[in-house]
Amino acid sequence: MNCSRREFLESGLKTILLAGLPLSAFEILKPEALASIMKGKGRRWAFLVDVTKCVGCGMCVKACKLENEVPYDTKVSRTWIERYVALYDGRVLIDSPMAGRDGFPRNDPQGQKVAKEDIAKAYFVPKLCNLCQKSPCVQVCPVGASHYTPEGIVLIDRSWCIGCGYCVMACPYGTR
Repeated sequence: MNCSRREFLESGLKTILLAGLPLSAFEILKPEALASIMKGKGRRWAFLVDVTKCVGCGMCVKACKLENEVPYDTKVSRTWIERYVALYDGRVLIDSPMAGRDGFPRNDPQGQKVAKEDIAKAYFVPKLCNLCQKSPCVQVCPVGASHYTPEGIVLIDRSWCIGCGYCVMACPYGTR
């Protein structure tokens, strides 16, 4: 499915509306939003990922490891990519070697050789921090190292972090 940037953003907005999420992330789209921003409400940022464009290259994983100082050779990562391969016999194979950091071997999901003609559908799904509005990782941090910026982005102040790992255990998405 190919769509324009406008169509992609509109579909993301519709998804947020259907999910019942607050529109604060999209208030900047309204002309009257500038007044509320000037009154101190501030902007709330959101991001959309067009998973139909993901080719499983692993560049997002590498960038995340670099930005968040996660050791390159470890199997853990705050961002990862999963490959889903649906076969005509009804099985679905899911794999993520090294979190997708180095891409994916061709026709070899879960270490099984799969013939091209046996694949009904295959796609990649990047998994990222969701920047929760009421983030469990921020709530459990005993020293306040996990915090929100005024724009609603969840960050970690490494100078405050004591390495307790509570945020890792609290994250429902496994991205800490």
